[in-house]
Amino acid sequence: MNNGFELHVLQAADRLFGWLLYLPADVRLLLLAGITCLVVLSLRRVMTDQDRLARCYRDKQRLSAKIRENRRAGNKEEVARLQALKNRIGLIQLRQEWRPLAVAILPILAIAYWASSRLHYRPLKAHEPFNFRVHLSPAASGTLIHLVPVGTCLDGWIKEIPDGGVVHWTLRLGSGQHPLTIRYKENTFVHPVLIGMRRYAAPRLSHEPPVVASEVGLEVYRPFGVIGGFVGLPPWLIGYLMIVLILTPISKRLSHTY
Repeated sequence: MNNGFELHVLQAADRLFGWLLYLPADVRLLLLAGITCLVVLSLRRVMTDQDRLARCYRDKQRLSAKIRENRRAGNKEEVARLQALKNRIGLIQLRQEWRPLAVAILPILAIAYWASSRLHYRPLKAHEPFNFRVHLSPAASGTLIHLVPVGTCLDGWIKEIPDGGVVHWTLRLGSGQHPLTIRYKENTFVHPVLIGMRRYAAPRLSHEPPVVASEVGLEVYRPFGVIGGFVGLPPWLIGYLMIVLILTPISKRLSHTY
């Protein structure tokens, strides 16, 4: 966490959504999307005039049918008049809909923040090999750095820092919370890692030079094993948005919410 406020926000979100961590990752995402739809639809039913929105919906359907008929008949003036009327009805709907959407922003942001901290990566399993990287300033190349022994290291605890200043260890640890302690000259840095648990610790931590940062190589979670990221958005968010976009019209129709 970057600061105490973010930590408190995440802890509060854990109290609301932490039970989802007991479920498979794809089920968590489905339920989060379902909770989002439930929140949005509940606010729409409470904060909007559903009878008025239903009449607007039916009027727009009738106007759309008339617009198609007049377009086929080549009646451009009537099409323009009907389209203007349809647009006015759309403004009436918008005046009803902006309030629940504004209120829904806060719970949606809470869901998104929690998911970004808990679903972005796949937690490490017990005794699963993983990569631990330490980034140092380039001036440190050629000197030695030491990782205090914990669990099993597959390639040696003491390393010579290569050109570029990035040192790699391949580790295998049992279940629990483990401190990965880095010692370089007279400096000591600690990177906690969670193994065999339902969540993961922050994979990348910043430190004071000469150790710039340390990083645990975690596998990015891909919903249903196939959904990837897009234009900088993480895979979990793409999967979440896809499910919400699919569930929202279905749930509106089933619940007769306008």
